[in-house]
Amino acid sequence: MLLSLSSLLLTLLSAAGAFPADSPEPLPHFLQEPEDAYIIRNQAVSLSCRATPANQIYFRCNGEWVHQREHSTQERVEHSSGLLVKEVRIEVYRQQVEEVFRLEEFWCQCVAWSSSGTTKSRKAHVYIAYLKQVFKVEPLGKDVPLNQEVLLQCLPPEGIPPAQVEWLKNQDIIDPAADRNFYITTDHNLIIKQVRLSDMANYTCLAYNIVARRCSSMATITVYVNGGWSRWTEWSACSGVCGRGFQRRTRGCTNPAPLSGGSLCDGLPVQKLSCTVHCPAPGLDSVLVCVGVLLTVMFLLVPLVMLLYRRYHNHFSSSIINSSNISGDFQPIHIKPLQTEESYRPDPEPGGGTALTQPA
Repeated sequence: MLLSLSSLLLTLLSAAGAFPADSPEPLPHFLQEPEDAYIIRNQAVSLSCRATPANQIYFRCNGEWVHQREHSTQERVEHSSGLLVKEVRIEVYRQQVEEVFRLEEFWCQCVAWSSSGTTKSRKAHVYIAYLKQVFKVEPLGKDVPLNQEVLLQCLPPEGIPPAQVEWLKNQDIIDPAADRNFYITTDHNLIIKQVRLSDMANYTCLAYNIVARRCSSMATITVYVNGGWSRWTEWSACSGVCGRGFQRRTRGCTNPAPLSGGSLCDGLPVQKLSCTVHCPAPGLDSVLVCVGVLLTVMFLLVPLVMLLYRRYHNHFSSSIINSSNISGDFQPIHIKPLQTEESYRPDPEPGGGTALTQPA
């Protein structure tokens, strides 16, 4: 009786669906979905996907099914679940992308079937990679004072995929993690937080992607230093020995010295100050000093006076001698007086004659 009742109960529960029948095959789920890809020059790209359980997997690109012969298919049974795993792969060529690229983006997705239905993967886009030559914004060189913040701007050329940017300092890559004084913003600009003398260099913006590398023109950063005064020296001793004099002190434009065209120090490097030295009261020592000074002066002046006198006397004597030499070439002229009649008296000559004579 109990056996018959239990048999009847089982029959009723089965009819009511209390015990489920064998579960159907689940919908496919993707173990690998296709990823975005870039065509470099004329090289084809591969797209692949993998799903389980899957009886069939096909690619569809821009809404059109890819022909079966263009698929490369592999399948295996997963040991843990016993389900069938299928993987397919297709090649996409530049010409295919160019035909669609002018109108819309080129995309592909996988569709997997099982006995329970279909599942679609994500859309994977295929692009033709490039990087243009010209930078949209290039860095510009500048002259900056020491310790000032510096901003160098860079907007890389247009490209697919978008270009990444690095900065070069004299052809060496700047690593902001190693030198915290440098910072690269999200829009690719370089900031030097406090420019140092060691930061005086040529800077270049480097843009690159999977296709090419582009370098901007160099921007030269010149760091100049404005001059600063050193501390004043101590005042010097008063220059006077007795009475009024002056004191002085100096400073130099060396703290820091001007550099790279920096401005000179403003102001004077020397200061003077008048001062007075009190004269000592006259005493024996002072008298002796004065006498000594007087004797020294006389000792120096007397030989000088004698020397001048001798030179003057010799010059006067030579002048007299020269005058006599000049008059020596002329003989004095003696004019004889006129002779009277008596002067012509005839002298008696021997023999009774007479002769006229002239006075000598």
